[in-house]
Amino acid sequence: MYAPTTDPELAMLAGYADSQVDALRASLRGLTHEQAADHPARSRLSLGGLVRHTTWVLRQHAGSGRPGDFSEEGVAAFMDTFAFDDRHTVDGVLAELDAARADCRARTLASDPDEESLQPPAPWDGLPAMTATRRYEMLHLVEELARHAGHADILREQLDGALVPDLEAAEAGRSVWEPAVT
Repeated sequence: MYAPTTDPELAMLAGYADSQVDALRASLRGLTHEQAADHPARSRLSLGGLVRHTTWVLRQHAGSGRPGDFSEEGVAAFMDTFAFDDRHTVDGVLAELDAARADCRARTLASDPDEESLQPPAPWDGLPAMTATRRYEMLHLVEELARHAGHADILREQLDGALVPDLEAAEAGRSVWEPAVT
């Protein structure tokens, strides 16, 4: 969780994004390759694939991705961002996530939030490419990361009953908070 703060705007946006990435990262804590590849919900989404896709999202926001390629090859490459199979390891996808997060954070902190930014098309929402501000882009990133962190919460609980906030606490070396029962 990104705690209340008086940080400047860019640090706040980076902090909110980091808190969502922390949750996604923690969702893989202690899982085997098979568990990370399992899809416990009705869809084909796995935790490993969700973390790989999130890495793709972070790369887009860091400016190192290829947004807007809706050719057959581009769509296939996009769909592959959700895959977690024998080509991948839990440690490998976490290392890629960490590198993409660092690049994305650096770009966020070096940005001018009022700078114009061309947003790629989102045909699934019926949107063409549009101009917005970097502030919009960064807020949209936080929204997307939060959505994926919520998916990770559900998938992990379905896998083994673990709760991501508890996994985050363990990862940070904190004890798990348990409310008093009266």
